[in-house]
Amino acid sequence: MPAELPVELLLTGIARGRGSAEMMLELLGILHDKGVLTEAEVRRVVNVLAADMSEFNLELRQGHQSVPLKG
Repeated sequence: MPAELPVELLLTGIARGRGSAEMMLELLGILHDKGVLTEAEVRRVVNVLAADMSEFNLELRQGHQSVPLKG
């Protein structure tokens, strides 16, 4: 998440677990490699994760535009 965003928005993202996407993708890869998850199951989780990240990105952009810039 960009550092120029207000701290409240960054903390909200962290609290919602948005900072752990890379770890989630790594875990999905490991579970797929071990045969625990099929490729379709991994794709399903990745699609949900991507949609959630897109939604939160939109929230950040909307929130960032409504916060006055400090000079």
